[in-house]
Amino acid sequence: MGSWRLAGLIIVGVPVAALGGFFAAYVGGGVHSLGLLLGLVAVLGLAVRNGIMLIRHLQYLEQQETAPDNNLVLRGAGERLPSVVASAITIGLIVLPFVALGNVAGLEILHPAAVVILGGLVTSTILTLFVIPSLYPRFAAKVVSDTPSLAPEIA
Repeated sequence: MGSWRLAGLIIVGVPVAALGGFFAAYVGGGVHSLGLLLGLVAVLGLAVRNGIMLIRHLQYLEQQETAPDNNLVLRGAGERLPSVVASAITIGLIVLPFVALGNVAGLEILHPAAVVILGGLVTSTILTLFVIPSLYPRFAAKVVSDTPSLAPEIA
C-alpha cells in the first residue's frame, strides 16, 4: 500500500459497514448479543479486505500506465466488480437461511450475526464499488506528490 492516505481511504469503509450492520440489526429486532458482535467483526473484515484488494488493483494498473485518472479507476473498478459481487452474493446466500429462520431455538447466536452480516454486506459492497473508486484519484494523487524523489538532484 505504502501510504497513510490510502490506508485511511480503506478505513473509511469500516464505519460504513458497521452502520449498515447496526441498521440491519435495528430493523431486524434490535437484539444485542454476542452474535451481533461476531457478525460485525466478520463484516468489518470483509470491508477491509475488499478495500485493500481494490486499491492494490488500482495501484497495479497505475504502475502499468501513468496517473490515476477516471478511465483507469473505472477500468479497475470494473475488473474487480465480478469478484466483489460474487463474494457478496455467496456470503449473502450463506447467511440468508439464518436470517429467514429467525430467532428459533439453536440459532440464538447465528440469527443476529446473519442479520448484521447481511446489512453490512450491502453497505460495504456499495462502498467498495462506488465510493472508494470515486475517492481514489484524490488520495492517490497526493501520494505521488508527497513521495520524495530517490533520484539525485541535478544542480
